[in-house]
Amino acid sequence: MKESKNVILRNVIKEFKGHNNEGIFRAVDNISVTINPGEFVTLLGPSGCGKTTTLRMIAGFETPTAGEIILGDENINNQPPNKRDIAMVFQSYALFPHYNIYENIAYGLRIKKMDPKLIDKKVSNIIDLVGLKGLEKRNPGQLSGCQQQRVALARALVMEPGVLLFDEPLSNLDAKLRVYMRTEIRRIQQELGLTSIYVTHDQAEAMSLSDRVIIMNKGKIEQVGTPQEVYQQPATEFIADFIGTANFVDGVIKEIKDDYVMVQIVNSVAKVPLKGDGSFKAGEKVRVVIRPESIDVGEEGKFEGKITLSTFMGNVQEYYVEVGDYTLFVEASNPSGRKIYEVSDNVKLDILEESMHLIKLS
Repeated sequence: MKESKNVILRNVIKEFKGHNNEGIFRAVDNISVTINPGEFVTLLGPSGCGKTTTLRMIAGFETPTAGEIILGDENINNQPPNKRDIAMVFQSYALFPHYNIYENIAYGLRIKKMDPKLIDKKVSNIIDLVGLKGLEKRNPGQLSGCQQQRVALARALVMEPGVLLFDEPLSNLDAKLRVYMRTEIRRIQQELGLTSIYVTHDQAEAMSLSDRVIIMNKGKIEQVGTPQEVYQQPATEFIADFIGTANFVDGVIKEIKDDYVMVQIVNSVAKVPLKGDGSFKAGEKVRVVIRPESIDVGEEGKFEGKITLSTFMGNVQEYYVEVGDYTLFVEASNPSGRKIYEVSDNVKLDILEESMHLIKLS
């Protein structure tokens, strides 16, 4: 494989005319980000947030209203899709039904009029890489959805692109196959060191695949960070709520130290480490993010509560616990080795303070 390329978006805007040409809708609102060579980055967000439009602009299927898209060291704003050093894996697979697997994968190389012996070598290598050996003569209709997705991936990889784009490629697979294929995509990407940009609304895919996650909302980038950063140190309440599950409790800062703050929440004071933005003041009202897995239900703890719902989920016991004016969602791991509490039981909650995170109130 040839060397992967970087992708730079500088102040990119994309606007569309409204229904019947009335008004302007800004789908992508002045975003800037740099994606490094060999990096796997996911554009994540709810439907309509601008992630697919951003991907289509990088691919060349949409033209930016303003801003620059740089591939390597070249501005590609006005370059047609077939001239860009980019390949794309689509949600629909987009395979040729009348071609066998070998010919589907070889198609792009034949269009480039490559030597047949070199085509055979490249296609054979990619077929081995994606685990399709022995299926070369079958047609797409004879394959499972998972196998068809591998063909689509192989067809993109064989072109040896500087950047590989993925447009929700696993959405047509069932849950178990999605997990399997995302593992395979990550394995292949790391083996080839290929710059990859992946679009999804599935947070589990984004967290498991990515070196960094770009979280978008209403056309803007809300946060860019590693999966650990966006989960443990969400920049906004939207991100904390969108990534995983979160409890939100309002509090007041009582005291500020060098690396932590004392926060009054419910009927107690918690010692919360300072992460990211540390520009808090004593007396300031804040929102505290508490993840369900960081709460322990038992006989000891700072916070008193009452169970309002108890549900066995196999690997976890889920509780809803009324604590003061709040109802907290709790996930207790390995319930087979724990006491199970029932509705109306009075309990105490021990919250891992190191996992709490403060968000400024807007």
